[in-house]
This record gives sequence, structure tokens and C-alpha cells, in this order.
Amino acid sequence: MYRLLYSEQARNHTPQPKHPLTPWQRLADNTDAYFRRILAAHRSQMQCGAGCSMCCHHQLSVPVVEALVLLQALENLPAAIKSTLHQLPSTPDTEKGCALLMDDRCVAYVGRPLACRTHGLLVRQPDLDRATDPTGPSAPAAIYRCPLNFVDGTYPEEALVDVDRMTAELMAVNQVVAHQFGASAELRVSIRELARRGVKALPDLPLQHASV
Repeated sequence: MYRLLYSEQARNHTPQPKHPLTPWQRLADNTDAYFRRILAAHRSQMQCGAGCSMCCHHQLSVPVVEALVLLQALENLPAAIKSTLHQLPSTPDTEKGCALLMDDRCVAYVGRPLACRTHGLLVRQPDLDRATDPTGPSAPAAIYRCPLNFVDGTYPEEALVDVDRMTAELMAVNQVVAHQFGASAELRVSIRELARRGVKALPDLPLQHASV
């Protein structure tokens, strides 16, 4: 979707302007590297792996920058999978989880949001109400964990994700990207609608910018 436009200067090896999604990709790469380190250090306490979709049974929305990343990943899918996604009903089936989940695997894994990249880790959420914590009273109210991970009740400090800091970094990147693409930085789009409707799910985004 985001085709680099090679000018005469580019062909002469003149440095090109940074790709608009590069800052987000850097965040994603850092998050993935952090996850791999924690998984390697705590493999016995984490059940994360291909085919596990415990964390994928949510109906998430994403900001503009992550909507654009997902659109790029969706555009590169095989035609048969695209067709299946485009035929999804508008009302989600909460029992089936995320619209991008097929056979317990994410079809747009390469473009998944930062929130998905931290699933499986311990997430520090200062405002999390214990009563709504799906792991129950065994976990501290400010920490969310996958019910399959860290079940012995020990929560290593290095495995704690500061969700407020991650969100702040994401929103800073989103502010810049939304401005570049002429969209509202406040816009959030459901992943399901992105899967169903593609770029049409971004009402604030001028269509001429969506194929840059």
C-alpha cells in the first residue's frame, strides 16, 4: 500500500525522506525484541506460541497509524482470505474473537497492533479494577496477566509492561502520522471494520492519501 516514490534523486542515491510509518515500526520492533527476551527468560511460565489465541478474543479498535499498518498487511493477503474478511457480518460474534483470527492464527500478524504484541506479558495497568480483572483476585489489581501465564503468582518486574508509557509513545507517533495523512488524531477504527471494508473504514482519511 505504501509505495516509495523513487525520484531522479533517489536513483542517484540521494537519501530519501523517512517513510511515514517508520517511527511506528521502530516501536513495534522494540516491543517484539522485548517480548522475545522475556519469553526466553521465563519460558517455563509462559505458554505463548503459534496456535495459541487466548489473548485474541477481544473486539479492539486502533488509532490511525495502526489502522494504516493493518491496511498494508491486509492488502498483501491472498485473495481468498480477503474475500472471507470482506464477507464478515457487521455485528461481531464475540465467541469467535478478533475478525483477523482464523484457525487460531492472526492472518495479519505482521501488522498487528502494539497491544497485541504485548499479549502474554504482565501488563501494569494502574487504573485496572480488580473486579474486572479476568485473572481474578489472585493477581494484584494493577496487573493483568494471561490466565495461562505466570500462574504461580510470581510477577517478575522485568516482565511488567508499563501500558501508560507504551500508550504515550504510540499516541505521539500517531499524532504525527495522522497529521501527515490529513486525519484526526482522535480517530479510532475497529479492526473488524478494517477487515470488512478496508480503507473505507477510515472516514477521516482522504482516499488520495491512503495509497501513498
